[in-house]
Amino acid sequence: MLYVGGALVTGIALILCERRRREPFLPLKALRIPAVSGGLLLSCAAFLLTNMLLVLLPFYLTGPLGGLTPSAAGLVMTAYPAALALAGPAAGRLSDRYDSGRFMVLGFVFMGAALAVPALANGHLPLGWIASVLAAAGWGMGFAASPNNRFILQHTPAEHIGAVGGLIALTRNAGMGFGAALGLGVMSADDAGGPLLQAFRSAFGIGVWICLGTLAGLIWLLFHGGLRKQSAEAGRREGMQKPS
Repeated sequence: MLYVGGALVTGIALILCERRRREPFLPLKALRIPAVSGGLLLSCAAFLLTNMLLVLLPFYLTGPLGGLTPSAAGLVMTAYPAALALAGPAAGRLSDRYDSGRFMVLGFVFMGAALAVPALANGHLPLGWIASVLAAAGWGMGFAASPNNRFILQHTPAEHIGAVGGLIALTRNAGMGFGAALGLGVMSADDAGGPLLQAFRSAFGIGVWICLGTLAGLIWLLFHGGLRKQSAEAGRREGMQKPS
């Protein structure tokens, strides 16, 4: 808690200091746009959820519940990058033609389903189910990340695109760090006082609740926060700027 409190105080001090500068290091003007700040939070949440899954499943597969060798576990884990390689480019291309919001919602639905299966399992999951969980997570990340990146930059003022691009990378790395720390932290706490399966279920269950909260926030922003209107207006501006 001491480190969290220190981080919050430092972050608030940085923002207050940046607000007084004529040319702030942080793109505060862009961060006031709901589509930009909301998109960055969604990026952090997406990588938190998927990295929690990717960090914990190898322990599940190679431990007493899975009983696989490291090489066999690695082979099962390839279901995630394979699905991501298919979904990411397709979602990015589709989001160039259609509203990005629907693909972002679909992505978090896939992520929630991927986390819900191990969270609700009463026993050892067959390898086919685990591969399906990883594939669903890959599809979820593909449908969430590419449209979300486009959505953020679509609403970013031209003079802040480089800075916001850096923040996208920051939220990605922060999400991965938070996901690993949260998953392993819950595992170590629960494993000390209960069966291993219950520890895994608790960790994935927390991920489900985070995903549900993120999905609710995304839907609220799309339908009540004006992001759908902003997206349509930005799309019209892009169409007007394209040469005929």
